[in-house]
Amino acid sequence: MKLGINRQTWLGAKRSDRVELSYLVSAPDPDAIVKVVEQGKADGFKAFTVKVGTDPELDIAKVKTAMEVADGGVVWPDANQGYDLDRALRAGELGEDLTAPAQDEEFVIAHSDNVQATGFVEHL
Repeated sequence: MKLGINRQTWLGAKRSDRVELSYLVSAPDPDAIVKVVEQGKADGFKAFTVKVGTDPELDIAKVKTAMEVADGGVVWPDANQGYDLDRALRAGELGEDLTAPAQDEEFVIAHSDNVQATGFVEHL
C-alpha cells in the first residue's frame, strides 16, 4: 500500500543530520579504561560502550571510571551474553543503573514466558 509520503515523514521528522556513534571500550581494568576513553574523547566521541560481564565488582569499577573520564558523556555497560538473567536482576543491589527491561523484576515476572535463559527478552 502506498501512502504517498516518504519514510522520513511517515516515521517522524528528521532530528539530526548525523548519527552519533559510541566508542568501544574494551579494557581489562580501570587504569586501562582511562586510556581508552581518553583516546575516544580525542577522536571526538561523546558516548562510550564499556565491555563488561566477567566480574561484577570489576565491571562496576570499570563503568564508574569510564563515567568519570567521559566527563558528562554517555556511558553504558555492554555485557552481551556475559550476564545471565540472575546477574541482570542483581544490578540494583550492585549499584548499577536499571536501564534494561531484563533488570526489572516486575517486568521479568510479567513476561517470564518470553524470557530466554540468557536474560534477553524475545519480543522487545
